[in-house]
Amino acid sequence: MRGKQIAISSFVFCSLVLLLSLSHVSRADSGEKAKKKTIKAEAEITLILGSQKGGKTFPKALREWQKQLTAPPFSLFKSFRVLKQIKRPLSDRKSLSLVLVGPYLMDLGLLEGVDVKGKPMRYRFNLKLFSKKGSKKKKLLHSGRMLLDKGGTFFVAGPRHEDGTLILGITLK
Repeated sequence: MRGKQIAISSFVFCSLVLLLSLSHVSRADSGEKAKKKTIKAEAEITLILGSQKGGKTFPKALREWQKQLTAPPFSLFKSFRVLKQIKRPLSDRKSLSLVLVGPYLMDLGLLEGVDVKGKPMRYRFNLKLFSKKGSKKKKLLHSGRMLLDKGGTFFVAGPRHEDGTLILGITLK
C-alpha cells in the first residue's frame, strides 16, 4: 500500500514539474514575440486612370513607369491620367486604410520584411480593395498577398471609374 502511495506521489510531483517547465517555455516564447522588431516602410500609392481613348503624351509623373505601363496587360490603355498620389507611413503593427476615389477604399497591411543577404529588403504585404456606396456594407473587390522589393512598384488594374479603369501603383520604400 505504501509503495502505491509513493508511486502516485512521485507521479504527481513529476507532472507538476513538467507543467511548470512548459509554462516557463511558453512565457519565454511570448517574451521573444514581444521583443520582435517592428517593420516600417513608406507607402506611396499612385491612383491612375487608364483609358482606351487616345491621349496626347505620357504624364510626367508616370514617366519612370512608362515601360511597365505600356507592356501587357496595361498596353490596352491608350492614355493615362494621375488622379491622386498618397504617401503614408506603414507598419506591421497596424494596417493602413485609405479612401481612394469615388466609392473605393483600400486596406494595406505590411506583414513582414524579408531580408536576404546581398539583395534589397523585400516586403510581404496584404492588399484589399473595397467598394462602398452610401451606407451599404463594404463589398470586397480584390484581396491578395504580394511580395515587393524595397523601392519597387506593383500595379493592380482595379474597377471601372469614370471613363476608364482605376489602376493602383503601390511603392514601398
